[in-house]
Amino acid sequence: MKMFLQAARFLVLDMASTILFVILLSVTHNIGLAVAVGVGMGVAQIGYALARRQNVDAMQWLSLVLVILSGAATLFTHDPRFVMVKGTVIGLVTMLAGSKQSDAMAGGIASAFVATFYGMFLANVVFLPWA
Repeated sequence: MKMFLQAARFLVLDMASTILFVILLSVTHNIGLAVAVGVGMGVAQIGYALARRQNVDAMQWLSLVLVILSGAATLFTHDPRFVMVKGTVIGLVTMLAGSKQSDAMAGGIASAFVATFYGMFLANVVFLPWA
């Protein structure tokens, strides 16, 4: 159970900017504001770790880059689904990074599929009716 809670904490912290984006977009219907706050959250997480002199690993940097790129794509296209791609990409990268360990690979695959499911659900049930 302890390992599950640690994994859940990591996943929630990693997806915090995306979750914040979805909540703000749902409440305000303002893509620019939602993207700015989501990207700000990603930058703040890295900044907080650096300020505390904590080691920022490659996955955290990759997550920040994905937040910025997907946020830019969302602003350019006005399509919120680009932000939701982050979870799938992070899950697949985790799977590939841990390919020597079957447990890590299984967790990465599970994370990718769950993120894909939530992205498809939100895109088709929440955001498509607004279009």
